[in-house]
Amino acid sequence: MKKKYTMLVLLLCSVCFLAGWGKKNVELLDDKKLIDLNAAIERCIPGANEAEQTENKNNEEKKESDDGEKEKNPVEKENIEEAEMIRVIRVRNRTITYRAVEYTDVSKLKEKIRQDNGRKVTFKLVDDFAEAHIYKEVMFVLTELESEIGLKYSKD
Repeated sequence: MKKKYTMLVLLLCSVCFLAGWGKKNVELLDDKKLIDLNAAIERCIPGANEAEQTENKNNEEKKESDDGEKEKNPVEKENIEEAEMIRVIRVRNRTITYRAVEYTDVSKLKEKIRQDNGRKVTFKLVDDFAEAHIYKEVMFVLTELESEIGLKYSKD
């Protein structure tokens, strides 16, 4: 009988604890925001928009030159040509994105990279939640091109 009363008291205490008996409201120490969404959005680096941004900039530059605005002087053009270009190859799941074009065949990607290679060009391989065998296949192509034509690349 004593066991039943002990069990009943233990059960009632557990129910009161689980039901939140004597719970207290959460109070913040100050009125400061916990998360500043504007700062978080500024720091966010969306993966798919990188190629689109460079393409949009190129389109805007073409429009500006077509509108009759003054052309850049030759010294600025030489500085732009001397600057090193970084081409991003992004692998997400099974799709390979290079210069806003999706590739499923690595041989076509290899030919496009071979065409775009130059003295001041560096390729950047980005793993965007890629499947391992696809990522390794692209990395193999880049190392193969590195030994064949002196391609420069980095991994992210």
